[in-house]
Amino acid sequence: MAQDSLVVADGRQSVWLPVICCEHAMKVCGQDIRIRGKLIRIAGLSADTYEFVDDPAAALDDLRHSDQRIDLFTFMQKLPETSRKYSYLMEWDNLAVLPVSTFDQWWTCLLYTSPSPRD
Repeated sequence: MAQDSLVVADGRQSVWLPVICCEHAMKVCGQDIRIRGKLIRIAGLSADTYEFVDDPAAALDDLRHSDQRIDLFTFMQKLPETSRKYSYLMEWDNLAVLPVSTFDQWWTCLLYTSPSPRD
């Protein structure tokens, strides 16, 4: 299901309709920033769980000097750092993360390959 679509069901079939949302994009410190919302404008990295802000202070400074109105900027602290690194307000989030260096290492060492008890 696409993030920008809405399912309308009439009991027999589902119809996909596009949702009109106010979303803009811009580059800040060499990274793609997505801006969502009309009343409250929320900015964050386009690939929030895969990319990380190197210098949040510089990103905030660039956002303040941009022509876009931004009320809230969200970013994740780079993994595997689990202790608080920045002095900004924060919320803890849960992620299932597994370090993988190569496909072969994942396939031979980390992937659970024994048969299930039902077999």
